[in-house]
Amino acid sequence: MLEVAFKSEKHANIDLVFKRLHIYMLRPTLAHKRNILNTISGFMESSNTMLSFDGQQINNDIDLVQYRRENVRVILKNDQLIEYLTPVEYVKIALDLDQQQRRVDYPYMRDALKKMGINQELAHERISKLNEKKRYAVALAGALTVKAPVVIIDDITQKLSLSELNDLLQTLRWLMSELDKIIILNSNDNRILNIDHEIISLA
Repeated sequence: MLEVAFKSEKHANIDLVFKRLHIYMLRPTLAHKRNILNTISGFMESSNTMLSFDGQQINNDIDLVQYRRENVRVILKNDQLIEYLTPVEYVKIALDLDQQQRRVDYPYMRDALKKMGINQELAHERISKLNEKKRYAVALAGALTVKAPVVIIDDITQKLSLSELNDLLQTLRWLMSELDKIIILNSNDNRILNIDHEIISLA
């Protein structure tokens, strides 16, 4: 469980709880959304915020760095992939860097990419040759296949068709349940809530 509190002198204090096996959507009207995102991403510590994960309070910079490295993966809207790598190589690097992943399992990587819509042929194609939607799929595969329980996805859905968005949300829900993750979407795409009514909207 992830807990974050934000104290404000001008507005009401904010207390949020994110539970495993849930998908949350942070909407534009959520007060102090950017600060909340930076806090739960492990990028900001201030006297105005409190962060706790699985009952452990994040009290200092050392705690924050460890929390960020072990527990969080962030997928940015303009995520820069390494162009000359293949999707398989990209996911392998993500797994190699994950301190909780003891060994890299090639069939596991291939299966994860397949679930993200990257077939065997595309898995060995250079990322530079993939279109934007496939590049997002590779970024998702890299973040969601590691052991980090908290995945924050910056708004990457606007260019997706309704069918593609539906497929993405189904994939996120499968990954959430199979890998026991907290998935947090930073988005103003109202189609998301129309497709998946179980997503918790925070506004």
